[in-house]
Amino acid sequence: MRQPAADRRAPRRGAAGRPRRGRRAPRRPCARLGRGGPLTRRAVLTEAFSFLHRPYGWGDYAGGRDCSRYLMDMFGGLGLVLPRHTSDQALAGAVEDLAPDLPEAERLRRIDAAHRRGVVLLHFPGHIMLYLGRDDAGTAMAIHSFAEYLVPCAGRTDGAPAGERETLLKVDGVHVSDLELGRGTSRGAFIQRISKITVLVPPAPEPRP
Repeated sequence: MRQPAADRRAPRRGAAGRPRRGRRAPRRPCARLGRGGPLTRRAVLTEAFSFLHRPYGWGDYAGGRDCSRYLMDMFGGLGLVLPRHTSDQALAGAVEDLAPDLPEAERLRRIDAAHRRGVVLLHFPGHIMLYLGRDDAGTAMAIHSFAEYLVPCAGRTDGAPAGERETLLKVDGVHVSDLELGRGTSRGAFIQRISKITVLVPPAPEPRP
């Protein structure tokens, strides 16, 4: 006998008589608020700068922190749980992708607009930073844990090997920098390499005095 249509649409049941569940789609990485005080800009900056000059360590080598571990530990102190890896952290909020050929002026405009909306991370493949905003001179600044960056050699010739045209400077720690690092080298400036802007959360209002 042919089953009624309603019976044909009923979900299949397991041995215990409960409906079987299909596979869930992979969950997107996200930042989760744990127990902590209000996530104000002041709190974020205070916690971020408490790690200043701490040593760099890729993959936690020798007790140091790489870029993603720094952000994970720093935000963890504020009750905000981040994923471990840069690529996951870059997807842990409201994300805006930047095209490789996007002009730098437009890149900065979008970064500043995101900064007005909340706490901002800047990502390019293999690295992630906390955006601090503009300093008194109007320069875009970030704080991050990083190992090194390239600088062009004075008097270099374009046809020379890369090793003769640029010098690798070691940093190996948490530092504040502008987004010009690497300008004129084979890697390019940080501002040219940024591929994602991530707004984690809107900052809470500062407490009244």
